[in-house]
Amino acid sequence: MYERFQEDSAKGNCFVCDQQAMSSRMPDRDVFQIICRRCGAYRISEEFTWEMPKPHSPLHEFRYRMSWAFRSAAERISDLADLPVHLRIEVLPLLNTVDPSVEDKLGLLLAFLAKRSKSPGKSAFFDFANDCSIVCARDSEEASFLLESLGQQKLVELQGEILDGSGQASRLTTAGWSDLTRRARTGAESNNVFIAMSFDPGRAAVAEAIARAISASNYTPFRMDQVEHLNRIDDEILSRLRSSRFLVVDLTQQNPGAYFEAGFMLGLGRPVIWICSGDDLNKVHFDARQYNIIEYDSDEELQKRLQLRIEAAIGKGAQSSQQIP
Repeated sequence: MYERFQEDSAKGNCFVCDQQAMSSRMPDRDVFQIICRRCGAYRISEEFTWEMPKPHSPLHEFRYRMSWAFRSAAERISDLADLPVHLRIEVLPLLNTVDPSVEDKLGLLLAFLAKRSKSPGKSAFFDFANDCSIVCARDSEEASFLLESLGQQKLVELQGEILDGSGQASRLTTAGWSDLTRRARTGAESNNVFIAMSFDPGRAAVAEAIARAISASNYTPFRMDQVEHLNRIDDEILSRLRSSRFLVVDLTQQNPGAYFEAGFMLGLGRPVIWICSGDDLNKVHFDARQYNIIEYDSDEELQKRLQLRIEAAIGKGAQSSQQIP
């Protein structure tokens, strides 16, 4: 989506990274549409702009995480009309979260280069200063390090000299394309989403709302009680967690297994989205209260807020990507 940026048409600055950007106010709405070379295209409310971390704020240095969220969402959209309005309650908490692991950042970069090269054998250019947002890199130095690391692992061939220090072209090797396939199967780039929650029959409507939100975000929901297998249940759970891109955990009823599955996913360095019914929120374990928990009072509210959180924090999945749970 950032390709729509035209320097001679820039009439403002990006609210996130402060770079020159194309900025406009949506008709009859207190919403700004921004097209930025680093952060992609995004829409936020005027109220959201007031709460952006200022230079004196300790959170100011972590704005690159917001750049990552906005750019990731924009990369999955082909029409500006489909841009969502990002809510501050869904995005600002990202400033306090941890970065993806280095391994996951390398996977993000590999996937980006594959997408830009369009087919095996073609080269793609990686702009350290602007494409650093694709991999949640803090700056161009980290972005350069990640590309160099892919080269050292023989997953890409670095081509030519670094262009004015701003970026470099590269081409995925056969090993690189194979690694992408491996990552899709092992979870970091898969389309599968693990749902951890109580299997109480009375929670069926909630489970369906969660699954609808995940499906609407173009991912494949998965619950352990809906699959047939011959393995030990604990081995099967760990296997399914490893093959999932992220996890949605409902802490309602304080299911111990749900806490364990969330902790295991955090240990893998994968995203966890926390939800809990309003009447059970005060029972959430102390260690989990530090996270940005989606509180809900109805199935409809849960579905809407969960979809917004997924698309803001992780981005929409590929529509054509449907994996077998």
